[in-house]
Amino acid sequence: MKIRNRRDVLVFISGPLTPRSEQQNHTIEYLGYVRDMAEVAGRLLWYGFSVYCPGIDYTFFLTSRGKYLKPNDIYENDLRILKSCQVVYALPNVTDSSAVKTELKKTEQLKIPIFANDLELLEYFDKIIKVGGRTK
Repeated sequence: MKIRNRRDVLVFISGPLTPRSEQQNHTIEYLGYVRDMAEVAGRLLWYGFSVYCPGIDYTFFLTSRGKYLKPNDIYENDLRILKSCQVVYALPNVTDSSAVKTELKKTEQLKIPIFANDLELLEYFDKIIKVGGRTK
């Protein structure tokens, strides 16, 4: 794929969503994870990237068909989208989540670069854009 500008780059945000704490309310913990993913997604969108944020997948369950969906339906959808991405942005604590471990393993198999901070991501793609490069 030829990348002419940041908008041509689809970034998949990878991070934990399943509450694990035994002390904290699971709803609050889940919403904290969603907030963290949305914060990164908002920043990357502001930088000019195209972004997919699994943290907002809960909206599928709010639809009239949501009661028929299973969590695995959503996760499989995310994995299909992951295959179309040029990069994955991994949030901290990703190793605590089995789903995220699977995403990152799939990312490595697909040879999609993984970043964990904004500056490295910006520098990497700005260099590619500058020379008119390609990914995948």
